Amino acid sequence: MQQSGYAHLGAHKAQHSKLIFDVEKYRQSLADGRKPNTVEVLSFLQNWLVAHIRRSDKAYSDHMNGHSIH
Repeated sequence: MQQSGYAHLGAHKAQHSKLIFDVEKYRQSLADGRKPNTVEVLSFLQNWLVAHIRRSDKAYSDHMNGHSIH
């Protein structure tokens, strides 16, 4: 991403950092013995799949397809 000059690198990295933070919150909650809110977890996963993978990763993929890195 950096080598190709991807303009949204910072935002993309921030999205991944937020994913890690949010997953860690769910993991810690489970470790503390709290039962997850299934609807909340499914909504979180759906949002990641739709908002990030289908949009952010798609935009990155489109960018990379237009750049040749050697």
